[in-house]
Amino acid sequence: MRSLLTLVAAFIGLASLAAAFTLPSGNRSADGMGSASLRRSHSHVAKHTQRRARQSVTMADAKAYVDGLVSEHRVMVFAKPECPYCQSAINLMAMNGAKKVKSFKIVYLDNEDPATDTIQDYLQEITGARTVPRIFADGKCIGGSSDVEEMKSAGTLRPLFASMAE
Repeated sequence: MRSLLTLVAAFIGLASLAAAFTLPSGNRSADGMGSASLRRSHSHVAKHTQRRARQSVTMADAKAYVDGLVSEHRVMVFAKPECPYCQSAINLMAMNGAKKVKSFKIVYLDNEDPATDTIQDYLQEITGARTVPRIFADGKCIGGSSDVEEMKSAGTLRPLFASMAE
C-alpha cells in the first residue's frame, strides 16, 4: 500500500509529501490500514494541492519573468540551492571572474513554489534543457554546469567574464 501511495504522490508531483503516507507500524486501525493517519495525510495532500493550484503561474508570466531577468543582467543564473551541479557551476564561475561582472544575478528556484515548474518549462522552451543551472551571458544561454566546465577547460570562461567586467 505504501509503495502505491508513494507512486501516486510522485506521479501527481507531490513526491515531497510521499513520506506523509508512511504509516507507523503501531498506528494501525481495525482494518489494518491506519485509516486515521491516512485521512490526515490525504487532508494534508489536498490542502497542498489546492495551494499549488491557487498559485499557478502561466507560461506568459514565466516568459515575462525570465526574459526580464535575462535582459536586465549581463550574467543570469537560474539554480536550485540543493543542487550540487548548480553550486559547482556557480563556484567555477566565481573563480573565473563572474562576480566582477557588475550585473551578475543568481535566482534560486524553490521546489515548493508552483512557479518553478512553469519557469523550468519555459527555460526548456528557450534553451532546450529544463535542468538547472541554466546560465545566460549577455542574453544568450551558455548552458549548464557541464558547459561551464567545458568552457573552463577550453580557456574561454575567464575571457568571457573579463570582457563583461566594467
